[in-house]
Amino acid sequence: MLDRIEAFGRIAFAIFIFFLILKTVVEPLAPLVTILFVLGGTIASFRHSLTGIMSIGGLALYLASWPAVATYGTWPGMLVWMIGVILWFAALGLPAGMLPQRASIKIT
Repeated sequence: MLDRIEAFGRIAFAIFIFFLILKTVVEPLAPLVTILFVLGGTIASFRHSLTGIMSIGGLALYLASWPAVATYGTWPGMLVWMIGVILWFAALGLPAGMLPQRASIKIT
């Protein structure tokens, strides 16, 4: 019975050390990964002009949420943040078939 408890303790300690090392290695890279993800998503949204405008508008609202929190309080700032994030994600996930299409004249 004591061997099982000791084995469990060693496994738990090894898992703790693994996550501690993972945290110290990966955590400093988190801002870089976030910037690359947002930049890649924003650039990919410029396939159509409407999604590009939505993406830039969503990022602008997201950035404006910090001064809004400082000026108006937490909940109005959260509302601005939520609208910006939803607008940005909508620009990334909007299928091309849902975008307004130009009228084309087919000459037969």
